[in-house]
Amino acid sequence: MPEAQAQRRTRMLRFAAGLGTLWGLMASCGQAMDRSRTVSLKDGWFIVSFMIWTAVFTVCLMLLWQWLEKRSHLERAKSCWTRLLFSKTWLLMVILLICWLPCYLSIYPGNFSYDSGIEYNQCAYGYNNAMPFLHSFLLVNVLLKSMAMTGSAAVGIAVLTIGQMILLSGLFAVILRHYYRAGAGKALLMIMLGYYACLPTIHLLATCPIRDVLFSGLLTLCVFETAALMTEEEKFFLSRRKIVGAAVTVTLTVLSRNNSNSKLAYVLLVILCGLVFLWAGRQYLSRAAGFSVCLITFYAVLSTLLSLACQPQTTLPSNTSLSFLTHSEALALGLSTYTNHSLASISRLMRPSISSSSVRHFR
Repeated sequence: MPEAQAQRRTRMLRFAAGLGTLWGLMASCGQAMDRSRTVSLKDGWFIVSFMIWTAVFTVCLMLLWQWLEKRSHLERAKSCWTRLLFSKTWLLMVILLICWLPCYLSIYPGNFSYDSGIEYNQCAYGYNNAMPFLHSFLLVNVLLKSMAMTGSAAVGIAVLTIGQMILLSGLFAVILRHYYRAGAGKALLMIMLGYYACLPTIHLLATCPIRDVLFSGLLTLCVFETAALMTEEEKFFLSRRKIVGAAVTVTLTVLSRNNSNSKLAYVLLVILCGLVFLWAGRQYLSRAAGFSVCLITFYAVLSTLLSLACQPQTTLPSNTSLSFLTHSEALALGLSTYTNHSLASISRLMRPSISSSSVRHFR
């Protein structure tokens, strides 16, 4: 038994170091892009940032693993109301949706961010290479059907927003129920529920139907499944449903952030497969191979299908102005009336070959 625990701890150290290095690289690259819009491996600040982020993520992963390992020693909440509340996924979903409802009603049909205009313009000008095809395909098809059936995009935006709210509430409810069944204390469960239900940032994100929210939700699910893999690898590797489900989750997460057959996406997937092999060890080598095959296959097939479905594709002009994005967003929502001169100006700015009549048709 001590030898098995030592081997398990060694695998955990390697896994935490590998995943911490990957997350550290992603965080430092993001900081470099924000600072200078480029990544230079020779930049001293980049190297320092990479080392700091790697150390922080590795330590956090180790602490999280140790806490989860001790979860069986935590005091289970035994009161009747706590058991009723946290043992019912649907009840948790209803509570979260009720808490988010005032925010949604105040910004009906949905909240919007800085790049909503770019994403909504795909309904009129075709798919562009600035947005992930997974979210774009969903958004464009829902909005076009909404405009065809009701003459307005507002109904489609409302459907997307409500669907996203249900998806996120279900995700948070599953997480809460899992930790309740794992033996988490009442105080911790109530803090988690309060965070999901009352934090204003959660309200705004849940009611904002853009690509970043879908990606964040799927990434949260990936982190949740990673925690389960760290603490219950036997249950994970012996369950084909869990293996296939994890592969699907990772595939959708990557596709919600990357376009088409991105080479960087394949690099990240290969690194992830390597980490799973590292964690599985010899005992579950075949299961790790099965996960890797499912993951690469799912991504290759879905990314290819999305690339074929998201046609025609255009390149977003570099001279697109903030004013144009504001006008286009209002046009997509049917919030304003434009003259023929305004419609022609928008058409020439976005794509000279498209006439103002096509813009009017989009309305």
